[in-house]
Amino acid sequence: MRLHHLALAVLVNLVFGFNFVAGKIGADHFEPLFFIALRFAVVVTCLAPFLKDVPGRWRDVVMVGLLIGVAHFGLMFIGMRLSAGAASVALIAQLHVPFSIILAMIFLKERLNARRLAGTALAFTGVAVIGFDPTVFAHLEALPFVVLGALAIGLGVVLIPGTRGVPIVTLQAWMGVISIPPLLLLSFVFESGQAAAIATATFEQWGALLFVAVGATVIGHGSWYYLLKAYPITVISPFTLLGPVFGVVSGVLFLDDTLTWEILVGGAMVLIGIGLIQIRAGAGVGHAAAAVKT
Repeated sequence: MRLHHLALAVLVNLVFGFNFVAGKIGADHFEPLFFIALRFAVVVTCLAPFLKDVPGRWRDVVMVGLLIGVAHFGLMFIGMRLSAGAASVALIAQLHVPFSIILAMIFLKERLNARRLAGTALAFTGVAVIGFDPTVFAHLEALPFVVLGALAIGLGVVLIPGTRGVPIVTLQAWMGVISIPPLLLLSFVFESGQAAAIATATFEQWGALLFVAVGATVIGHGSWYYLLKAYPITVISPFTLLGPVFGVVSGVLFLDDTLTWEILVGGAMVLIGIGLIQIRAGAGVGHAAAAVKT
């Protein structure tokens, strides 16, 4: 792997890791569903030139948009709002990998060998350990939202092969277009204070919105797909383990998250489990999972 590509892989995962901090800042000021709608509005604005017809792929594109754009991001950012910090969310969110493997086994008839089974069990056990962290336990209501958000993205990943032939920027643009109306509807039904949040937002909070929309989604995903085209998934996948690590470190540095033994041990179990799953990952679900980072 060339040195500048190696540096880019690390940098992109640093962006993905810090994205949890930016998301927490944004979700704490704006209502979570409204924040995601704003995020997609920025994404659609940036990617509008790539909104093209996708004949024969509309059903899968719409389903991916609803599952990932609405269900995954909506649930995940509600979980961020309810959580005390970003570190635990960054780790628990990685359950999307074992979820996608299990769902691929059910719906795509992919085989779950002993190594992947052990990795899946270890990852879920690690999340259980994280749940005993005093801070996480005190905000336990956040845990189901993050877990269900990971499940939603797992379902979305299973459907992504059905969008084969649709450029990633086109898929991301349509995901935004599809997601904004239901997100706004849900926001105005279940949330309040949207106008006040816009009026009182600080430079930091607008910066958080731009970071998650432009930095992580447009630039981050674009760079990641550049790497995926240049190298096999088996070379690129291991770098995804850096994202949650950077997320934990960013949470400690910028949100004063506390590293307890539950976070450290449980986080290590999650990352080792994900590593076992991704060893020699194929180009199917492994490739698709990289499309939909939080």
